[in-house]
Amino acid sequence: MSSKKFLNKTCAYCRTQGSSEGADHVVAREFFLAEDRNNLPKVPACCHCNGLKSRLEHYALAVLPLGSQHLDASRYSTEYLAPRLARNRLLHRTLAKNLRGGRWERQRNGLILPAGSVPFETSKITELMSYIVTGLFFYHWGEILDPLWYADVAIIDPHHYEESVMPLLKYLQTPEDIIVRDLGRGTFRYRAIQSSIIKDFSLWEFQMFGGLEFAGDPRFPERSFTNIHAVTRPKKEALAA
Repeated sequence: MSSKKFLNKTCAYCRTQGSSEGADHVVAREFFLAEDRNNLPKVPACCHCNGLKSRLEHYALAVLPLGSQHLDASRYSTEYLAPRLARNRLLHRTLAKNLRGGRWERQRNGLILPAGSVPFETSKITELMSYIVTGLFFYHWGEILDPLWYADVAIIDPHHYEESVMPLLKYLQTPEDIIVRDLGRGTFRYRAIQSSIIKDFSLWEFQMFGGLEFAGDPRFPERSFTNIHAVTRPKKEALAA
């Protein structure tokens, strides 16, 4: 049963006043092993947003753990991922059919072993991360992101990080104000910083499942990246106002 403090509040996701019908875990509990599910960030959410986000989570939880680098990856696979895919045979067959090989990776124990990769729908992952950023914005700073702003999510090539991100830092707080969190012992890590000039402006960096790698960007066909970045920025209609 949801706590009354999350009822009839502004939904952290769509930012509609008085629409929340309960609490939502910003990062779904199913991302974590049972013992790592305590004290996860929660925010007020309406049923509509909760349902949309839940469908994106269902997809992400069937795909992303396949590339997990977490120390407990095999246990998570046995206890959660395998049963999850068994319940969704169509998705299971699709993933198996599209499994790609041809790469070799150094494991934590030093061995170099063949590695596969699974294609995924980038739009679904970035849309889910946009929800997560918007929810965490409220959770950490106690302020609803302006409805005319949104979380712009991207996987940025580290070599272009300075030219993409560094120019934004002059609008942000001092390094002492950076939020650093590690949920589930490396399952979901993130850093965030809010602007000291424009309260709705913030910068985020995420790493999942112990350093899950994303690859396949046609601009960088031989490279993979472990971090997802996001910035909260005004929508076009806000700039036109």
